[in-house]
Amino acid sequence: MIRKFCVLSLTILIISGCSPLKSSVRNHPLQEQMDLLQQMEGYKLLEAYGDDYQVCIKFQAFSPETDQVHVFYAYGLWDYLIAQNTIDHIPQVKLELLDEHKWVKKKTGLREIAVLPPSQWDDFQQLLTEALAPKDAQDVNQISLGGQTLYLTRKGKRVHVTHAWEEGSDKNIQAVTDAQYTQIFFQSLSDYLLENNKRLERAIFTKPVSDQLSPFIHVDRSQGRVIMLNLPLGHQEQYKENILSKGMKSADYLFMNSYVWGLATRPVSYSMRLLNWTKDTTLSTYDAIVPDLERLSLPKEIPAIDPQTQTMDRSAWESELDKMLPDPPSFGTIDFLIGGDAFYPALIESLVNTKKSVDFRIFIFDNDDYAVKIADILKKVSQDKNISVRVLLDSMGIVMGEGKLPDTLPPGYVPPKSMVDYLRKDSNVDVRVRPNAIFKADHIKTIIIDEKICYTGGMNIGREYRYDWHDLMMKLEGAVVQDIRKAFDLAWEHASKLGDISFISELLKPEVKNSSEEGYPIRLLYTRANDSQIYRTQLEAIKRSQKYIYISNAYFSDNEILYELIKARRRGVDVRVILPVHGNHDIMNKSNMIAANIMYKNGIRVFFYPGMSHVKAAIYDGWLCTGSANFDRLSLKDNLELNVATSHPPAVERLKQTLFDVDFDRSTEMDGLIKTSLENFFADILADQL
Repeated sequence: MIRKFCVLSLTILIISGCSPLKSSVRNHPLQEQMDLLQQMEGYKLLEAYGDDYQVCIKFQAFSPETDQVHVFYAYGLWDYLIAQNTIDHIPQVKLELLDEHKWVKKKTGLREIAVLPPSQWDDFQQLLTEALAPKDAQDVNQISLGGQTLYLTRKGKRVHVTHAWEEGSDKNIQAVTDAQYTQIFFQSLSDYLLENNKRLERAIFTKPVSDQLSPFIHVDRSQGRVIMLNLPLGHQEQYKENILSKGMKSADYLFMNSYVWGLATRPVSYSMRLLNWTKDTTLSTYDAIVPDLERLSLPKEIPAIDPQTQTMDRSAWESELDKMLPDPPSFGTIDFLIGGDAFYPALIESLVNTKKSVDFRIFIFDNDDYAVKIADILKKVSQDKNISVRVLLDSMGIVMGEGKLPDTLPPGYVPPKSMVDYLRKDSNVDVRVRPNAIFKADHIKTIIIDEKICYTGGMNIGREYRYDWHDLMMKLEGAVVQDIRKAFDLAWEHASKLGDISFISELLKPEVKNSSEEGYPIRLLYTRANDSQIYRTQLEAIKRSQKYIYISNAYFSDNEILYELIKARRRGVDVRVILPVHGNHDIMNKSNMIAANIMYKNGIRVFFYPGMSHVKAAIYDGWLCTGSANFDRLSLKDNLELNVATSHPPAVERLKQTLFDVDFDRSTEMDGLIKTSLENFFADILADQL
């Protein structure tokens, strides 16, 4: 009762403080138009103008029920990265509504673009379906789009499309990858324009009434580019959590749970985190006044890459790691699971077949339809099999995960208001929530099945990780799983009502080590209070690398790592970095552009992965390091993080071939400086603290 009263009081203060902002949003000059557009169900494109980077459109929107027709003006801009183009990914650009006067000014000087009616889109869809269908009647082509799976078969000259397929069929099911689909899509579209529109180079299709979110498709044959033009509305508008509910959730988890009850039961760990935060902030402030990276004294010449160069001595490197780290390597095996298509079916199979226990430690457990599917499996396992199911969540992750819903949700979906309550209801799932000391999160992702298998890496639980993002998980087996289970038990006790007392009690228990050396050496690297193992080891690996460094990471804001990579390139090391074309945090996206320019000017090869890549992986001269940690301050110094590392040659080569070689090929390599602004500069300063 006291806790609820405190939460409600704090929520009222938060909402009161936010009221001027809320008011200003309501008074947006085009808010009335945006609300009106939300009610429309059909569109007709009237005029379109554009160039290689932007488009201006004028369109009608109408409601079949009321016969209302309104004219809207919109503008879309795509950045350098989309303009560079890759046909492995169809980018989406969100349109911005303009008043007529601003729209006329925007379109001045732009070229007119041909406008094609919905009937031509329907004709093209038939051509696309034919191109996607298998050639042989014994084959089935499986396509996953926006969370839906379609199966295409051929009977004579006719193509059949279904949403389900019976298991046990004697037909051969072939999965059509995203890259293959996009290539077929563009080629079919290009062929259609050539055949039906007299070699038309640039056009905008209007799709049928059924697609409200992306009714317009921009096609540019000369640039080999297709762009989905999205209206400023989405499926998340079906459900909006009210401001009081959001405020209460934030006040409860981020204030009461973290700074009232959390501090009262965890004085020792909170004090250590405060000291660590003070130290890191002081050092970061000092770094901010050190001369800019580009002014540092470095060799002016950027040497050519010598293919004959040898890698670092990995035996000597492993000996150095023995000195740097408190624990020796464990043993086991690693199976790399790239993408939601690989990870989630494996996870579900393991959960369904579990015999003893499930220990689930995750940062974000979304409340979308796919996260609910995983939650339902956990609940069913806990009930039907009477299996121990423990779920450990993070306070900050809960607030983030139960925020904005993805645009690809099924129509009419209403999410649970609380995934903690949903997991507990009508089940035997035991759920605990870790508080955030000094707003530092438990960013570790480990899912332990029967104490024999552990899934770990970068994925949280949600629709975007299953269908939309590029990410990496690992399936670990062997003695290393027991070490991860011990870390889970410590975190579980720290999240209990007794906090530090339970944690210390668990820490003092005698540890029974699994001495098995089956598999190969695997190291567990952590970021913990005053123990930045992931940061220290990777910095040292960069310094020692002689032949190559491959890195894939979504957030790249650490200046020390950036500087050491530049130094490595000046030593003749082949340094390559993969960044996402479009990340999920605007500040980090803008900061990445600054980092990309600095790397490019210093001879580092920068690749932009099409879409959102959430991968956190690196290989340094045959030593791989991958897991949950980003290349930012939060992951490297503040949050709780777990990475896995090994020098085992077959494992390293497997990751190199299945992740890096494939992603280098799919990505667009940077071939010129990216235009930036003061906004990028200030975002970079802020990102240094995140």
